[in-house]
Amino acid sequence: MRFFRGTRGFSVSEVILVALVGLAGCGAAPVQSDIVPDTAQTRESVLGGMKAELDRSMKAMRLKDFEPPYFIAYALEQVEDVGVSGKYGAITSNDASQSRTAYVEVRVGDYSFDNFANIDGESFRMSDYQPDRIAPLGDSPDAIRGTFWLLTDETYKKAVSDYLTKKGSSVYDTEDKTSTPSFSKEPVVSYRAEISPLRVERQEWEKQIKAVTGELLKQKHVLDSSMEVTARRSVRYFVNS
Repeated sequence: MRFFRGTRGFSVSEVILVALVGLAGCGAAPVQSDIVPDTAQTRESVLGGMKAELDRSMKAMRLKDFEPPYFIAYALEQVEDVGVSGKYGAITSNDASQSRTAYVEVRVGDYSFDNFANIDGESFRMSDYQPDRIAPLGDSPDAIRGTFWLLTDETYKKAVSDYLTKKGSSVYDTEDKTSTPSFSKEPVVSYRAEISPLRVERQEWEKQIKAVTGELLKQKHVLDSSMEVTARRSVRYFVNS
């Protein structure tokens, strides 16, 4: 929420936090609109697509005469945003959105020395094509695999380039740098959080925003005012080799 008094302004973020907690409490309903529901089936389908492409990449992702990857990790972040804003006693926007972003890590070499080694020297070579990190919504494993396939191909080529550059640069480094392992093996961990939908009461948000900004409109010393209430829910998927 922002107030402007004359030519000087100040912001009060605590009001937004209090409003968010107070309005998103008991009785709030799950967010409706075009947001794809987060269900156990959807989660397993997404993970299944990620695992299938990860397994394929570990077996088939390689360039002739170059090292294959010894480790690959996939991450997918799904974000749901809800926001209501207003001014002068009226609503200016009321939106709900959902998006997914994919991330890929590829390591070439071995656990003692790979493309993430702790030495100087970087590769700045870039390909002519940069794949999109925005992943499709829904529960189609093939759609998920397509996104990670393109990202893995690009990331693997960059990893090979970095590995060769850093391997060449290592001849100038001291033993304490080159002897430090690049990576470590850890016990396998599997975790699935409980499904908890984003619950908000947007009609109540609208009511409160209209009331607050409408009251500010009556204040003769307040030249301009606005109020915004937002909520975000994030679900992260992660698999590795």
